[in-house]
Amino acid sequence: VPTKLRGYACLREAILCSVQNPDQSITKELYPRVAQLCNGTPGQVERSIRSAIGAAWKNRDDSLWRQYFGSDAEGNTCKPTNAEFIARVADLLIVSGKD
Repeated sequence: VPTKLRGYACLREAILCSVQNPDQSITKELYPRVAQLCNGTPGQVERSIRSAIGAAWKNRDDSLWRQYFGSDAEGNTCKPTNAEFIARVADLLIVSGKD
């Protein structure tokens, strides 16, 4: 994810918040919390994160994305939703911290 995008900061905060509380609701709890931290609204946070994921998706390495996010039944790499991306990266951090 390009660090110059506002969505990078929002995504970083969202992942860190998800590591602390993996079971929180993304729309009711996570986006409002990140909005406070990033001085925006929950809607702006959602759009910024979606844009950052879209930029990363556009410049992706398919084998790397498949490794972390899997593929569909036909073997195609699928673009993750905001919730899927945040949950997967947070889960990877949680698991790596247990080693």
